[in-house]
Amino acid sequence: MKRDVKADLRRALRAFANAFPEERALAEGFIERLNVQRSIDFDAHASKEAAHEGIARAKKSRIIPYLNACILAERIARERGEVHMDDVFRLAGSLNIDLRDIGPAAGGVFRDRKKWEFVRWTKSDRVSNHDSDLRVWRLRKEWLDANPIIIAA
Repeated sequence: MKRDVKADLRRALRAFANAFPEERALAEGFIERLNVQRSIDFDAHASKEAAHEGIARAKKSRIIPYLNACILAERIARERGEVHMDDVFRLAGSLNIDLRDIGPAAGGVFRDRKKWEFVRWTKSDRVSNHDSDLRVWRLRKEWLDANPIIIAA
């Protein structure tokens, strides 16, 4: 026998509202949300497109910290061969460049797959990242060959 999960939730929320009258409005709000029929679309192409649009909006809204991060990431990768976002934040801090406002635009720094290639995973050592996983990147050889550093005499 198939149970009506929404009906069970409604009953539980009504019981909660009766037990805690001061929370009635909260419970009724949740009940109302249960009554709204939502469809969830699964479309890989639309999902990828939305991700690209989101990153583009984030980069545009935080253009200065984003561009600073891109320049620093390339500099580190050219010097060391590999780079991850903690390296970028570390160098920015030593140069008094504030990247705290980069927010979701940080997701665009290594987005160009013609320029960057994934190498491996490492753990973040920034306290605010709570030991999360970071991707380590390197500049693609083809991109480096096409974009040499030109030193003016």
